[in-house]
Amino acid sequence: MKTSQYFIDDEAIQILFLDTDHNDARTFFENGLGNAWFDYELHLLTCLEETKLFLDPATAKHGLPDLLLISNRCWTEETEQLVAQIRENKKLACLPIYCVASCLKKTNSSSPQCWEPQWRIETGCDKDARITAIPFNSHLKSKSSAQLNGIICANNLDREIPNIIEKMTANWFCSG
Repeated sequence: MKTSQYFIDDEAIQILFLDTDHNDARTFFENGLGNAWFDYELHLLTCLEETKLFLDPATAKHGLPDLLLISNRCWTEETEQLVAQIRENKKLACLPIYCVASCLKKTNSSSPQCWEPQWRIETGCDKDARITAIPFNSHLKSKSSAQLNGIICANNLDREIPNIIEKMTANWFCSG
C-alpha cells in the first residue's frame, strides 16, 4: 500500500500520461513532476484503448494508477467519456486527473519554451496558457461528470504540485 510520496519502501507510484507527443510528454514530466517523487513509473500512452488497460483492475499489471495526466492534444469527446466513466467507478472515483495544457506559443516555439521563466515573461505566455485552459474550465466544477482535478502547464506547475500530492494522498485512502 502506498502511504506517502516520500517513502522509498512503498510501491512505485503509477502515473499514466495520455499524449500523442511522447517527447513533449516526457520533457514536461522530467522538467516538472518527475522531481516530486522518489520512485515512480511513468507510462506514456498514445490511445484510449491503451489507457483503459491500465484502468481495469483485471488487466492493470502494476495495480491501479495513482495519477492520470491527459494532454489537451488528446482531449476529445471519447476522452471526456473516459473521465466520466472513471468518476463513476468506485475504485477509481478519487483518482487525480489533470489536463496538461500546451498553448500555441509552446507548440510553435523552439527551446527553451515555457520551462524558462524569462521566456514566459518575454512571450507573455501566461495569457496564452489561460486561453488554452478555457475549454477545460467547465470540467473543474464538481458537478461535471468528467471532473478534472486541475489544468496544469509549466506556468502553474510549481503551485499545483502540492495540490496533486494532496489529491494522490486522498486517493490512496479513498473509501471506495
